[in-house]
Amino acid sequence: MHPECNSYLQLGNATGGAKLGVVCKWVTVVSWFGVLPLYLLTAAKAMQGAFDTPLCSYMWSLILALLLSPFLLLRNLKSIEWLITFSDFTVGFIVVSLLINLGLDRDPDAKIRMTPAEGQEFFEAYNPVSSFIFAYQGQSVFLEIMSEMKDSSEWPKALWLGQSIMIPVYTATAFAGYYFQGDNVPDFLPDALSDGPLKTIIDIFIAYHVLAAYLLNNVALVVINVSICYHYYLCRAITVW
Repeated sequence: MHPECNSYLQLGNATGGAKLGVVCKWVTVVSWFGVLPLYLLTAAKAMQGAFDTPLCSYMWSLILALLLSPFLLLRNLKSIEWLITFSDFTVGFIVVSLLINLGLDRDPDAKIRMTPAEGQEFFEAYNPVSSFIFAYQGQSVFLEIMSEMKDSSEWPKALWLGQSIMIPVYTATAFAGYYFQGDNVPDFLPDALSDGPLKTIIDIFIAYHVLAAYLLNNVALVVINVSICYHYYLCRAITVW
């Protein structure tokens, strides 16, 4: 309905006026700021699983943050398209490898229940729900991705294609983990694999995929922060002048 909009700020302005635009802008910014640490911690956990070292998750987070630092001021998605393309390949490899190995190493004593475990606290039960929200968080950058397409009118096709692949794959992986491991399925699915080269590769690929998602969100965040700072200092300069 508003093909000229390339951010939630502009979409808010177009549909509800300037006040709604400001609300959409800050909700989006807070969302991006909130999700970036989760990406970093998830990547750090994957690297802990990949390498048997005394480094804790905080140290891995610091190392990964330093590795990301040269890319943190990138301001367009075109500059990271090759990183995202390889990230898609890693996801395919991870999913196929996990499904095959979970099927081969099925726990014969797996207990499958349709109700929460007895004595489970609220936050323990809610944690998987938050993981689902985290997994499908990408809608917050849809407009930014669309704005950099050569032909943005093709966005609905790209969206339907991407979601029609992602949703069944994510759902099948979650069901497979629970079906083959039951209540013993770990919070971090690669932990269900036996130690070895394959587990190391999968953990490294997961870290790479999550860090690519970090950069994708960070590019959008940098663009909007630059815009905010520009308007702020421009207004101050005009006022002083």
